[in-house]
Amino acid sequence: MSVLFEKDGRGPSPLALLLRGVVLLVAAGLVVSLLLIKSTGAFDDKVEVTAMLDQLGDGLPPRSDVKFRGLLVGTVASVEPATNGGRNRVLLQMDPASLGRIPRSVTARVVPSNVFAVSSIQLVDNGPAPALSASAEIAQDKSLSTIQLQTALTKLREIIASTARLGSSNTVGVLAAVAEATDRRGADIVAAGTQLDRITKEFDALLTPDGSTPTLTLMADAVRGLNASAPDLLDALHHAVTPMRVFAEQDEQLVSLISAGNNTLASVNGTLDRRTDQIVTVTEQMGPVLDVFAKGSPSFTPIVTTIRKMSDKWYQEFWNSDSPRGRGKFQFRFTPHTLYTRADCPRYGDMAGPSCATAPDVIPQQELPATMDPRNFTAPPDLPADLQEFLRRALTGEANGAESILGSLLADGPLTGGAR
Repeated sequence: MSVLFEKDGRGPSPLALLLRGVVLLVAAGLVVSLLLIKSTGAFDDKVEVTAMLDQLGDGLPPRSDVKFRGLLVGTVASVEPATNGGRNRVLLQMDPASLGRIPRSVTARVVPSNVFAVSSIQLVDNGPAPALSASAEIAQDKSLSTIQLQTALTKLREIIASTARLGSSNTVGVLAAVAEATDRRGADIVAAGTQLDRITKEFDALLTPDGSTPTLTLMADAVRGLNASAPDLLDALHHAVTPMRVFAEQDEQLVSLISAGNNTLASVNGTLDRRTDQIVTVTEQMGPVLDVFAKGSPSFTPIVTTIRKMSDKWYQEFWNSDSPRGRGKFQFRFTPHTLYTRADCPRYGDMAGPSCATAPDVIPQQELPATMDPRNFTAPPDLPADLQEFLRRALTGEANGAESILGSLLADGPLTGGAR
């Protein structure tokens, strides 16, 4: 019978290979299991002692370190929380080799063991004593340093709790903002603390120690009486506090403003002193101008009325309030207006439009009264001579191209003169 690896039949059979593989896997599993159990300290010799603690800080998970003089001497096995106001029972598994170096007078306290605030138990040395024995009870350390440490940790916990965001445990942003706000501002903080201390001392000086009514109480009673008798006066005083505070806070800027105003007034005064003659001349020459305004005062009302009408017409006919663009109707004439004749009717070969038989042959001449004939127009005598000449040429047909366009705008009716 041939096998998997040896073709000549001299090797082990498949069953033997299977059994060897199973035995190897079982042995490897046992070794790994023993190593894992060893890592938990199951095969180590441990001596159990109990620590009676009043406070556990942020919690004391199992396998937490137990240290004495900075050295690891054991671990926390279990924690039995306090009931009915008692103490917390913490079972400690101590290293037998280190137990002989720990005096029985040690006390225990919970401290953070690293920067991640992982709690651990620290045994505090209180002097020489016999070695610690198994099943001994270690009391809570109540020295001044421990109390200060617990107080600092409690305050830090309260600060972090007060800066926590609602619905989130992320407090780094708030603490970073506080750190940035106080960065390199130690002098300002010290100055603020000094001022607060001075204010506190001033208030303490107002409190009479002889047993009589304190000054602050008398002041409060006076304010309440003023509020009862003259509430409007107290309200005015209350509203006056804000501007007074602004004046007190901005006193330097106020002094600078007043100084700048004084300099400006001095400059204006010097300028007026040096320009007295010019001011007198300007005042005298303003007399005729004011006379003209006085004589034309009856025309101010029609002018304003006309401007108002033009403005209303502008918004009614041209400007659209719903759009930023204006819209109006304009008529531009680039050629003279001529009446329709038979020569203008449409023709296509032998076919002709209906107007070829109905339209007039020539442009009929319209008879106008002499008063409506532009050629009889007489310009007002107070117009300049060049404007009168322009009107004459534009209305009699002697104008050039530009004047003809202007003349067509001035004409009322058929244009006269000039080529058609």
